[in-house]
Amino acid sequence: MELERTLRTTRIMITHDMSVVAYACKKVAVMYAGCLVEFGDVRTVLADPQHPYTQGLLATIPSLTGEKKLVRGIPGSIPDLSEPIRGCVFAPRCAHARDICRTQAPPAVDLSAGRTAACHFAGAGGGEPGGEHDR
Repeated sequence: MELERTLRTTRIMITHDMSVVAYACKKVAVMYAGCLVEFGDVRTVLADPQHPYTQGLLATIPSLTGEKKLVRGIPGSIPDLSEPIRGCVFAPRCAHARDICRTQAPPAVDLSAGRTAACHFAGAGGGEPGGEHDR
């Protein structure tokens, strides 16, 4: 981070550790199986994740303070990327997936200035189903 400031450069970090992202980054691009699923300012995305994969990554961070909770992994496995994927790439592992998720790839929804999430339910309760697509 010191070199970044001194040399006025940009750094890209690739990690699953969202605590490192929270500490060391200004923006975050969350990718799943090669697809950008959420993007934005680190503080905003981590405080209010809109994509279920981002929510799942955050649930894997153990709390150092307060009540101790069971740390959960994300059930399932990554998709076979040699096969065409129909619908949302995360749908097979998503607890909130509905029919639309299995048949239509979600567009990147512009949530606010520079913040996006690729979920049919983004902006409607943090990646949880609601509204007309809740079938």
